[in-house]
Amino acid sequence: DFLGYTFKPREAQNSKRKETFTNFLPAVSQKAMTAMNGKMKGWSILRCSDATLQDIAGQINPILQGWINYYGRFYRTKLRNFMHIVNVKLAKWARSKYKHLRSSEMKAIRWLHGISRANPGLLSHWRLNAVPTVN
Repeated sequence: DFLGYTFKPREAQNSKRKETFTNFLPAVSQKAMTAMNGKMKGWSILRCSDATLQDIAGQINPILQGWINYYGRFYRTKLRNFMHIVNVKLAKWARSKYKHLRSSEMKAIRWLHGISRANPGLLSHWRLNAVPTVN
């Protein structure tokens, strides 16, 4: 680990010849993900049921964009998997705000997915294609 990145062998692809090879690509480290998760636990806006999604986006977008700019420079797939946690936290907020979503976490994820399709630029991590998935 160095500066929040973990260097280990990962599969890479040559862009010109389309061949795969093993390279030591940096990706966000587990220690950095734990720190980001701790920062997310301190977001008090996700505990306010009177806040709107636009209010939440305005407060957390600068933080998310900073993480994306720093940790997403090299191996975005690893960061995209972490951004799923942000979507789960947003779904939990939606369940506490809207009565019709309280019965199921999947309903909240579907609701969030619909918003991400209608307004894909609302949250920074949705631009990374880290939208809430509906399976």
